[in-house]
Amino acid sequence: MGPYAYLEITRSCRKCGRPLPVNGPLEFVRCAACSTVNPVPLGMFHQAFRVAHVNDEKIDGGNTRTQTPLDGTEVYKLTWGTHPPACRSCRTPLADPPAAAGTLPCPACGAPCTTFAPPDWMKHVYPGVAQIYLGVQEEEASRTANPLAPGPSPARPVAMRCGACGGGLSVTADTPLDHSCGFCGTAFRIPDEIWERMHPVEAVQGWFVRFEGPPPGLAFPTSQEFRERYEKHLRPLEDADGRMNRTAQGPSRFVCCKLGNTCGTCKARIPVNGPLLHPVCPTCGAVRDLPPQALGHMLAWVAETKPLSQGWMFHSGYHFTHKMTRVAPYCRRCETDLPLVPPGTDSTIECPKCSATYATFPVPAAIQPHAGAARQIYCADRDDDRPPLRESAPVVHPCPSCGADLTVDQETGRVHRCAFCSNDVFLPDEVWHRFHPVTKILPWFVDAGRVPPSAAAARLAREAAEREKTAAQTRAKNTRHRIAFGLKLAGWLSVPAALLIYAFLVRGGC
Repeated sequence: MGPYAYLEITRSCRKCGRPLPVNGPLEFVRCAACSTVNPVPLGMFHQAFRVAHVNDEKIDGGNTRTQTPLDGTEVYKLTWGTHPPACRSCRTPLADPPAAAGTLPCPACGAPCTTFAPPDWMKHVYPGVAQIYLGVQEEEASRTANPLAPGPSPARPVAMRCGACGGGLSVTADTPLDHSCGFCGTAFRIPDEIWERMHPVEAVQGWFVRFEGPPPGLAFPTSQEFRERYEKHLRPLEDADGRMNRTAQGPSRFVCCKLGNTCGTCKARIPVNGPLLHPVCPTCGAVRDLPPQALGHMLAWVAETKPLSQGWMFHSGYHFTHKMTRVAPYCRRCETDLPLVPPGTDSTIECPKCSATYATFPVPAAIQPHAGAARQIYCADRDDDRPPLRESAPVVHPCPSCGADLTVDQETGRVHRCAFCSNDVFLPDEVWHRFHPVTKILPWFVDAGRVPPSAAAARLAREAAEREKTAAQTRAKNTRHRIAFGLKLAGWLSVPAALLIYAFLVRGGC
């Protein structure tokens, strides 16, 4: 069987600019925000498949790479990898069936996984595509784009008030985005929260492609070549500037961390304000399950970082944003230095100036085997911690439909059903955020400990071996390109002249 590719493709709506997931070989996608049907450029598929097929950097173990190529005048987001198809529920590798449409059960959990042959137009876009796994077909996309097509039952009507006259309005799935009040005739736009309840936003889902045969045409410069240029031109500057900082010995070193992750459902940023394995998305409420290896390796990595590091990081298919600085724990309110505790202490510390309290605890047991020299956490949240409530007393909110008083507390959902008229009431932001404050990325601190000399030497040895392996792969690839160029010359020039030029190229003359 041929190589595989994992793809996540997202482009923007041409009308409203919202991100649109392309969850399969689709010729168009429908925007759930403005109902605009956007055609998908076929050249985007060709470029995405070519990146995953031609690139010789094999990415195994579930890891991915993300880039934003340019297709004509439109930029789209492409996340790709080279691992075989796996179940979305348990990530178990799937068996490779023949090129036919059907449902493939997961060998571990039994979840149905769709597979089908590529559509006819896909063969003209990229001939190397042989099979599609876990992708959305054109029939499903057509049913989504056509509101008259049969599908799941619509959501229950939601009651809201007119901003001009205060009249009660009922919003259903058939209500247009730009609506007029039935009492005063004022035109208004339905809020995004209510509109998305009636028209759920499709989540970005990865799908897999199996290729057959070699990539069409000659390979363009790959990431291996760009990495070699980095090793040649930028690595010496890094050695002269700060490599010794990675292996410096001394007392306990503290690192201030600001981490974020990407929600797997809505792709919004999730604050990771501590060694959290189950952070909650503040936008859609989905729980993001992070593997202990990812957080553990990040805690081990901060012990060897430079005085300042920020940017993006990928681990085990999870996308992290990070900003790390070397500074001792300080108070978030007044920036006063906090008292330190011995490693292994599980208690609270108090700011000596403003009396603010913060938690300090050792690295969790699930993360400790992967955390290296990291040993103590300061000013961080835990998975079992509940976010503080801004308002503990219940709030009375009137029902927009019947005017009855509704009691709202911290247990009330965002969409609450009125006990009198049985209509669903959407709680406004000023009421909802009284009990559910918006979380943001906050600094927390890691006692990184000491880096053992043996670990530092092993890291330097691994980096040297990786550089040597990369150089060997690049030399072999350049030799193949020279041979291909020499064979082309044989068809243009005489045989003796082609042999002379071929010998010159193979010996490294260019």
